[in-house]
Amino acid sequence: ESGTLSIGVAGVPNGGPPAVSLVGTGLTPLKLAPVSIAFGTIAGGHSSTNKTVTVTNNGSATLTISEGVAIITGTSGDFVVTGGTCSGTLAGGGASCTYLLKFTPSIVGPESATLGVSAVGDAANPHNVSLSGTGN
Repeated sequence: ESGTLSIGVAGVPNGGPPAVSLVGTGLTPLKLAPVSIAFGTIAGGHSSTNKTVTVTNNGSATLTISEGVAIITGTSGDFVVTGGTCSGTLAGGGASCTYLLKFTPSIVGPESATLGVSAVGDAANPHNVSLSGTGN
């Protein structure tokens, strides 16, 4: 973000000292890793092994994860959160939690979805992980 700081001083020619430019980059406190998961090819009627997504709070304040859960959207309901340690809040200072994900294909062919995690007050919401897998 950027801005300008101007201070006007009465009685000083041209209103006072020149304007000062302000520039800064905000950091999003929430980080997800990995940013994509490929489950590979899974035979029909079977499930993948659990894959782990780690959510880290790089900020100093406690974050509240919206709705306390991750949301999966996309073309397939075959990707599900099966567990993990994430709850409604995540302490600051590098604290982390996990989501466990599983893929159980219901069709033959490629499928995809997105895992989204949001935190209250985080302007970069949602933080996404791309999910893919193929039913065989």
